[in-house]
Amino acid sequence: MKWLPLAQQYLECLAHHDAPGPPLIEGFRRFFALCQPLTCEFAFAIGVSASDVGDCAQTVWRDLLTALARLRYDPRRGKFSSWLFAIVRNEAADLVRHAGPRTGPIGARALTVPALIDPDPLRELEQQVERDLLDQAMVQLRQHVSIDNYQILYLRLVQGFSVHDTAQAMGKSNEWVRAHSCRSAPMLKRIIERLRRARERPAGGPP
Repeated sequence: MKWLPLAQQYLECLAHHDAPGPPLIEGFRRFFALCQPLTCEFAFAIGVSASDVGDCAQTVWRDLLTALARLRYDPRRGKFSSWLFAIVRNEAADLVRHAGPRTGPIGARALTVPALIDPDPLRELEQQVERDLLDQAMVQLRQHVSIDNYQILYLRLVQGFSVHDTAQAMGKSNEWVRAHSCRSAPMLKRIIERLRRARERPAGGPP
């Protein structure tokens, strides 16, 4: 996160009632421009409705600016975006609870955890799926799995998080992330296969 140190120095100047110079102002502007879309995207992935995403982002930034002053970022310990996701997730929890249950079926029925032959059950999907097809599949998946299972696949496949980074962002263990990946990956594969067949079907052909 190139602009993080400048953003922290910018906030430190404000805290001490000093005027930040142009490099710090530009650094914070770039930091905000990178993080704001990601904050809104995270909030939506967590389950915040489209109409509430803006309010959620404002609340997140209030706490984010406070937390930045204390953050000692070490990229060896995980992604910055994992830390950001954890903050968004904490703030979004109340909004999601107050919104009530989501409409549409939730795929929590009789989900058994298969044996973990591959230590990373999403590796095959990461290697084979085109991004536009994945985006369409994730929209459909959201209606069929629990919010936790959706968040795992969103972080792994859309944001490119590792198992460790996903576990850190969600406050869970690596084993929990792997197990829940196994629960949702087969559903996502079926959706992708259905979308791929529809894409390859000739126009006007039988369904």
